[in-house]
Amino acid sequence: MASSTASSRTEVRTPAARGVTLVDTASEEILTGEAVALDVQPLGFFLRALGCLIDMIVGVVLLIGGGLLLVTMAASGSLPESALRIAVITLIVLVLVVLPTAVETLSRGRSLGRLVVGGRIVRVDGGAAGFRAAFIRALIGVLELWLTLGGIAAVVGMFTPRAQRLGDLV
Repeated sequence: MASSTASSRTEVRTPAARGVTLVDTASEEILTGEAVALDVQPLGFFLRALGCLIDMIVGVVLLIGGGLLLVTMAASGSLPESALRIAVITLIVLVLVVLPTAVETLSRGRSLGRLVVGGRIVRVDGGAAGFRAAFIRALIGVLELWLTLGGIAAVVGMFTPRAQRLGDLV
């Protein structure tokens, strides 16, 4: 049995396997679908929390700005009261679900908060997260980030090895 160590990977060849190579990677490495270990480290809990906080502040600013615009339009009479209710619900859905989904999809896993902390949302195999993953993260984010002010995300993040949110795990 021959054994060699390269960086933090261990390659073991067994004579019975004839040409089959087993690779044992460290738990911090990301293994792609092509069995290539990427040399990137997941963000820690506090950096992920800081990026999320920045994104939530941007969301609150957008909600306040949109709310002020709607109140101004309603006060001037250009927006009837029945349409105001629809506009408020539309604003909430746009800011909490549609905007995060679009930003994550179009920027290939980046947002303003992740750009500041140097992070990016990736799949388990290291590829860019697509629309479906971004949409699921945004929908679950309404519960775990907005309705509990990040409480569920913080608890789940503290107990997962890569500080992942519930939306990441789903």
